[in-house]
Amino acid sequence: MWIRSGRPGNTSAIRSATAVRASAPGLLDVERFDLEPDRPLLHGLLGETTSSDLRDLAHEEMVDVILTMVDRERTSPELTASVSQIGITLSSWPQLASGVALGGALTADAARRILLGQPRPSGRFYTDLEILTAGDRSTVA
Repeated sequence: MWIRSGRPGNTSAIRSATAVRASAPGLLDVERFDLEPDRPLLHGLLGETTSSDLRDLAHEEMVDVILTMVDRERTSPELTASVSQIGITLSSWPQLASGVALGGALTADAARRILLGQPRPSGRFYTDLEILTAGDRSTVA
């Protein structure tokens, strides 16, 4: 989080593309600073927040920033509750291996397309395995 929020400097100033995944239901966050150098960091979700603004936040303030970054409206109640426990009863962001593998695949695909010059616009993209594999989505009877 601090790397992406370090304005001026970092990705927006050096005009590079970023592709970042988060556990919030299969979130892939792509920011094409190489094509849009003036685009707001994190799609403007944190306003003009910089890394120095985040250094001395109280725990509750940091939880609010994290939930804003991952879109609290799209996170499960379990994930929301877990975020508030990071650094207290949890040592890190809780993740399942399946979510990590999905995130790696999404990020690798986005990076490959960006590096090959294929279309990959800025945006937030969600891939929720629970929805994709729901019974009503089956392609066979």
